Amino acid sequence: MNADIRIKLETAARVRDFCRAHPSDSPRHSAALARLEDRLARAETLAAQQRAGHLTVRASVVRRAELRKQIRDRHLRHLARIAVAAAPDQPVVAERFRIPASNANHKTFLTAARGIAAEAAQHRDVFVAYGMPEGFLEDLNTTLNQYEQGMSEAHSGLGAHVGARADLESVTAEIMELVQQFDAMNRYRFLDDPELHAAWESARNIPWHTSGGTGPTPPQGGVAPAA
Repeated sequence: MNADIRIKLETAARVRDFCRAHPSDSPRHSAALARLEDRLARAETLAAQQRAGHLTVRASVVRRAELRKQIRDRHLRHLARIAVAAAPDQPVVAERFRIPASNANHKTFLTAARGIAAEAAQHRDVFVAYGMPEGFLEDLNTTLNQYEQGMSEAHSGLGAHVGARADLESVTAEIMELVQQFDAMNRYRFLDDPELHAAWESARNIPWHTSGGTGPTPPQGGVAPAA
């Protein structure tokens, strides 16, 4: 959640609490409060989804890095060494065991690694004769499947993060419209009550940083700070 949205939602929560503490007989006020409560609950759900998606992507990045290192160092290098050793007997095989670059994208790396595993399986007898352990290719394929699963999880996590962020922006915009409605109603309600008028001003004030600060700045159409 970015700082702009966080500040707006914190402000809306103060507005909700103020309106709960100072209810109105107006049906419009009651309906707006019910809507605000609903939208804030929805925003909380979306914020949790956005964070969960972000954490999924981060975890996937770490896990894929570990698996890629394992695949390259434990599996592919060993197969490449065997291919070089077997070159006098199988020169064509050696040419097909080029380890993918460490900075290759995930799809390229996975495709190349699966190709090497398939080549080794096709010449299993040769590779076993030159030192490939029993179960080595099965272990490699299992690790490649885990790597591919990590790619899928990253894509799903990113999709959840981006989708929740877009929905959260939309919900927040709706929430700020409700805050503006309450501002119009409550300014008039408390026109002759300086204490409650000041309390309302404080509740609905969005603490935007000034242009010289480091924090967010108010967008056009946003609720301005109280005078």
